[in-house]
Amino acid sequence: ERYLAEKEGLPLAALHAEATRREHLVTSDEIDRIDAQLGFPKFDPHGDPIPPREGEPVVAVEGTPLSSWPEHHLGRVIHVEDEPPALFTQLTLMGLTPGAQVEIDERTPGQVLIWSGRTRLALAPAAAERVFLVDAPPESLPLSEMQLGQAARIAAFEITSVRYF
Repeated sequence: ERYLAEKEGLPLAALHAEATRREHLVTSDEIDRIDAQLGFPKFDPHGDPIPPREGEPVVAVEGTPLSSWPEHHLGRVIHVEDEPPALFTQLTLMGLTPGAQVEIDERTPGQVLIWSGRTRLALAPAAAERVFLVDAPPESLPLSEMQLGQAARIAAFEITSVRYF
């Protein structure tokens, strides 16, 4: 999935099905070469741990569901559940992908209102349960909100892809 996202530009919603289709078409040597080419990533583009090689420890996903995240506290998306596929597609089209920064503006019994950049989004509680956050790096902000010439360190990188057919 990481290869398909980074090297072939497939949209997040299409990765799992395409990876499943291709996984039996490549040899273990080819998988090792791709893994090395990608820098031995620990997580797939959805934020799920990539199964380790035999004898290596499993990397755990830690984070708090958006549905339980404190209001007015900046968080960074680290994982989005890819099941059910229709909901996953909706969340990714809303920009809720690993690396995105969000802040809960208001929580009601029927919805969670969040800010993602300059966009206010409304999520059903069931959708908010499928997005996991960690604290955003201190004083972090999207590059789009920086001044021209302002120095910064990139704290997270978000891969997005939109294709029209």
